[in-house]
Amino acid sequence: MAGVYPLKMRITGIFTATGTADDDAVFVDLRTTWLISGLAHGHDDVASAKDAVLKTETGNVTANASVRMFNEVTDRNLNGFHFHGDESAYELSAIIIIPRDAKSEALLAGRYLKSSSPVQLIRPREEFDSLMSTLFQVQTLALAALALTFTAAIAISALVFALSFRLRLREFATLGDLGISPLALALTKTFEISLVTGAGLAIALIITAIVQLNAHAWVRLLLA
Repeated sequence: MAGVYPLKMRITGIFTATGTADDDAVFVDLRTTWLISGLAHGHDDVASAKDAVLKTETGNVTANASVRMFNEVTDRNLNGFHFHGDESAYELSAIIIIPRDAKSEALLAGRYLKSSSPVQLIRPREEFDSLMSTLFQVQTLALAALALTFTAAIAISALVFALSFRLRLREFATLGDLGISPLALALTKTFEISLVTGAGLAIALIITAIVQLNAHAWVRLLLA
């Protein structure tokens, strides 16, 4: 009950959809980011509210809890929001730097390589190319593993059918003695192979569909 209500902020515009990750982003200026982070606040004019003043010092006025805090940013109270402390000490999570030329880029990269600070310089295009190269290598490895698995599955299936037909030689011989033609026996074997293969493919397609529908949720669950 004694807390501060969430700050309401006005949407000033909506960009046209681009089909990229920017469609899910909220773009604000730097000071608005600090305001959202709680580094700034707005309230009624303390100087005009004499009963709310607890202590007055040089350049600073301490007020009590009766001062009304702003819970919405409007054109009327926009100038009433202010920061405390040194703004130059506020942290930045990232900065986009566009060098003037190749020489400036090389000097800047060398400076950060020699620096012992935790700040990291990233070249997006190079990082993206490296990531895509790694992904393609993983994809190639996965395809090779799938091809090997598929070959092994075909070989095992052929072996199983061959052993099954070999164990049923007396059954087939009996059917031949009863007048079943060799063509009918061959068609029977082909039908059995097709039936088992079709059932296996159907199960594989069902599992694939389930994985495709839930892949994103499962990945998010693993990364959470």
